[in-house]
Amino acid sequence: MAIPSDILFKIDCQLGEQTFTVGAVPGGNRVVAMMHGGSFEGPRLSGTVASGGDWAVVRADGTLEADVRVVLKTSDDALIYLRYSGVIVEMPKAMAAVKQGRTVGPDEVYFRVAARFETAAPQHAWLNNTLAVGIGSLTTTGVSYEFHAVK
Repeated sequence: MAIPSDILFKIDCQLGEQTFTVGAVPGGNRVVAMMHGGSFEGPRLSGTVASGGDWAVVRADGTLEADVRVVLKTSDDALIYLRYSGVIVEMPKAMAAVKQGRTVGPDEVYFRVAARFETAAPQHAWLNNTLAVGIGSLTTTGVSYEFHAVK
């Protein structure tokens, strides 16, 4: 049985030049990458990426464990806190392709995340009880996702 879902939005997140390499931690190599912009568009909401970052761990097997927090600003000026975690399998191979100027899509890399939302905006309060799954791509400027709300 397929899991029923509705498209929530597509988002492009631009990663900044500044990253912090914490180094070897018990789970792997901790790297923090900050976001410096982006936008999202969907049937019920759209806007920009106000701020965010990924507190990732790259495991010994090359899998990246994403730990992301983002503040979204909607076109109606509401703020939404988005947090998600997931995995990018074979990250070094995918990054090599990105460094060659290619976008690496879901047909080339397993990049999946699970997301939750928080907002005080009444018009978007439905997000507070929404679980979303995202399918990601690596781009030359950051990452992009297609998020689906699980019904």
